[in-house]
Amino acid sequence: AIKMDVSWLASRLPQDPPQLAARVEKLRGAVDTTVASVRRIASDLRPVMLHDLGLVAALENLLHEMSQRTGIVVSLDAVEGRLDFGEPLASSLYRMAQEALTNVARHAEASEVQVTVAVGDDDRLVLTVRDNGKGYDEVVAARRKSYGVLGIRERAYTLGGTARVERIETGGTLVEIVIPVARYRRRAAGNDTGIAG
Repeated sequence: AIKMDVSWLASRLPQDPPQLAARVEKLRGAVDTTVASVRRIASDLRPVMLHDLGLVAALENLLHEMSQRTGIVVSLDAVEGRLDFGEPLASSLYRMAQEALTNVARHAEASEVQVTVAVGDDDRLVLTVRDNGKGYDEVVAARRKSYGVLGIRERAYTLGGTARVERIETGGTLVEIVIPVARYRRRAAGNDTGIAG
């Protein structure tokens, strides 16, 4: 509605003085940027791809966008069939991966990042994000008052799991998230709440 009103206004304004037309054109650009931002935020809150195509496709898309935006070489190792989980697990896993990748893009100065998602025979899901950057510094992270790592740990804890972030001796950072998923499967088999799929 705002875009239509601005367009209507622009078409009826006199071209003289030119500052008036320029100001409306600037306003139109601001509206376009705002609409794009709202769409992106809405998509980030609940990615349509996560709901429609599943966790692996959503992670692939997330990594592709990161690579396009930053130039970092990305890779994903995940087996689709074992990762068919519903909510809240799928969104939480996506969010934790997203936060870890955001930290890589902002702070790591990395050229490569690898994401691995696997479910072992013990029914524990392990999500790892490994980069070849300058390495995680807990002191610097605490001084920056970054809540990204804290958010990852809190999400993992809420799901009954754990998360650790550590500097790799050979260079880079490892984020490892471990979630026991058996209880989600048992609930899914017994009811239709959507807790797990």
